[in-house]
Amino acid sequence: MHEKEDVHQEDVRRRLVSIELDDGSEKSVTELDASKWNRWQSYSPGDENNYHFLDRFLDQVLVIKPPPPIKALDYQRMDLGALKPRTSYSLKLRGDNELAVGWERHLREARLVTLPVALPSKGEKPFTLLLGS
Repeated sequence: MHEKEDVHQEDVRRRLVSIELDDGSEKSVTELDASKWNRWQSYSPGDENNYHFLDRFLDQVLVIKPPPPIKALDYQRMDLGALKPRTSYSLKLRGDNELAVGWERHLREARLVTLPVALPSKGEKPFTLLLGS
C-alpha cells in the first residue's frame, strides 16, 4: 500500500538535543538521551489487516492516486526533575545548542503549569482542570 517513509528534514536522533526549562526566575537545560529515541509512524506494514475488507479492496484495486507519504515522529519521554508546585514553565527544544527554529512550532515550544501541593483554600486562586476526550 504505502511504499516509502516520509523523509525528515533532519534526523533528530543524530543531533545533540536538549530541553530548556524556564520558570521566569531561573533557566535549566536538560540533555536528552540519544539512545532513548522512539519513532511513531502513521502507517506500518500489516496495518492494512486492521482495515475493513471494503477499504482494503478499494485501496488495492481501485487506486486513483498514489498513496500518501508515511508520516513519522521521533519522540522520547523524559523526567524534568523537581519542579516547583503551582509554577508556570516555558520549554524550548534545542538542537545542537540552538533553538529548533526549523521544526514545527508545536514540536519546539511548550508551556505548562505544575500542580499545587494542596487544593486551594477559600479565597485563594482556584485550581481549575479541563478534561476532554
